Amino acid sequence: MQNFLYRIEKFDEPRIEGGQRPDLFINPSRNRQMMLEVMAIITPPADILIFHVMEARRKIIDIAEERQ
Repeated sequence: MQNFLYRIEKFDEPRIEGGQRPDLFINPSRNRQMMLEVMAIITPPADILIFHVMEARRKIIDIAEERQ
């Protein structure tokens, strides 16, 4: 998440009623062989709940590029 190409704040609807909207990060994997989509709920000052990580889908990259 430190080397993200895209960060879209409040990307999606909350996963639980009354919860926060997650942020989307698109970034390379550690070995740089694939792009990852990561969704996380960030609660300042120091809480991060990562609940979704997978190889980035083209449709998600397209959405991130449009919203950037």
